[in-house]
Amino acid sequence: LEFRRVLFRSSDKKLITKQIIRDLLYQIKCPCLFLFDCCHSGSIGSMMEWTWTFEDGKSHNHPWTIMNPNIYILCSCSSTELSANLYYSIDNIHIGAFTMAFCTILDAASYRIPPTKDGRHDTTVNSCGIELGELFENVCFYMKTIRGLENQTPIMGSSGDEIGWIFSPCSQPEDNKKKI
Repeated sequence: LEFRRVLFRSSDKKLITKQIIRDLLYQIKCPCLFLFDCCHSGSIGSMMEWTWTFEDGKSHNHPWTIMNPNIYILCSCSSTELSANLYYSIDNIHIGAFTMAFCTILDAASYRIPPTKDGRHDTTVNSCGIELGELFENVCFYMKTIRGLENQTPIMGSSGDEIGWIFSPCSQPEDNKKKI
């Protein structure tokens, strides 16, 4: 695609503008998730027709729509906030706090086995995973528990008014797993 030339040629020192991202969003035909862990990233999420925040829930933003209802943008903070980094001592690096929270919650969800209707855990069925809205809510809650991040406001933007994605490392039925 044309956007790759603009986004990845650092020698040109081109900026990734909101207009470039908006033009890209109109071209996408498949389900897509963007994660922006950078200062003022909420300005990107607020371009979407629908947004969610942990405190305020869902709100309708714009009359313009993207035809693909399966585009989601997760932003680490509002348009007026700075995005925090955390020190990761295992690898001796600084990482985005939002990215770390996202990966931590997603990793924890991959091991979760929901209870059956009678309240027991059926360990013969590998039905772990997490719905995108729950993932976003848990990331927001997780960030509120870290000192210094309680005032950072993550935003999720969407081209559709429903959240239907489920992240699952084990999406195949047990019968299909045996064939592999």
